[in-house]
Amino acid sequence: MLAGFALPGSHGTTIDSGSAAQGPPLVRDDPTGGRTTLVTAAFAQTTKSFTNPVKLHTADPGVLQWGGRYYMVSTSGTPTFAIYVSDDLVNWQPTGRSVFNGTHPWGTTNFWAPELHRVGNRFAVYYAASDGAHMSVGVATANTILGPYTDLGRPLVDRGMEAIDPNFFRDDDGRQYLYWKENVGYNRIFAQEVNQAGTQLIGPRAVVLQTSLAWEGSDVEGPWVMKRNGVYYMFYSGNIFTTAQYAIGVAQSASPMAAFRKKGAPILRSGNRWKGPGHNSVVHVGANDYIVYHAWDRQAGVGDRVGMVDRINWVGGWPSVGNGTPTEGAQPYPQ
Repeated sequence: MLAGFALPGSHGTTIDSGSAAQGPPLVRDDPTGGRTTLVTAAFAQTTKSFTNPVKLHTADPGVLQWGGRYYMVSTSGTPTFAIYVSDDLVNWQPTGRSVFNGTHPWGTTNFWAPELHRVGNRFAVYYAASDGAHMSVGVATANTILGPYTDLGRPLVDRGMEAIDPNFFRDDDGRQYLYWKENVGYNRIFAQEVNQAGTQLIGPRAVVLQTSLAWEGSDVEGPWVMKRNGVYYMFYSGNIFTTAQYAIGVAQSASPMAAFRKKGAPILRSGNRWKGPGHNSVVHVGANDYIVYHAWDRQAGVGDRVGMVDRINWVGGWPSVGNGTPTEGAQPYPQ
């Protein structure tokens, strides 16, 4: 067998001859004396592979790993936020449950960018919605991951301006933070501590990121904060999501409430087929980190964003993703 030979399957199976296991002996004729010689054969080991996208009709994916499975919510526009589940981060199935059932206590439209998190001993979905006048950040909580979810009943972040793209982060010391984007003439990302229930802002807020690089245009949004080796990392999106200039950048900080220092160029930008990669989650699988994000096919256009998965590589304290564009060929399943 040749390395990389693909077998038929839902997402493909790769034969990896470099990691062969010892197999049973084979019999062949010895051309030197017409005798039969026993030859030990190496049986190739199979490795599952997949090809992006992993989920259709997916914008702003928010993914939570819980109980050995992965759960996803994404932008719905209306008050629903359907919940999907996967065993491998590649094959997604509807659970038949949604965060909301079509009604909402304060939002009327533009239900965007939900994220699902474990907060204390409950589950919380942070999201953005409009009351018809401006966008605000809300939160709904439940005792189980599939709900039923109960909304706070009022916005969690309502500053009388456009507040969207919330991200929840819990630090090692148990303190919890919420990040979100505001449009205030130019775009900034704010951070503020939240209580242990995750339903009330406490303490002062701080600006931790704002537009400063040419590739970002006038927009930074979609923060996702994680901690690695004592350093805080913020993955974020820059530029306008309807354009091929939309991309994912990263910044780091010594504190969750301090200004984040940007790496510079985006770590994930438009490629040949997949355009406008952005608004990501980061999921730890085995010994690796994976970025889950949306992009759009150049032939289909931005109106139909899809869910994508790529492995993150860490070099010199900074993350990178493949060649810097969405992976178009087959890649191993997350592990």
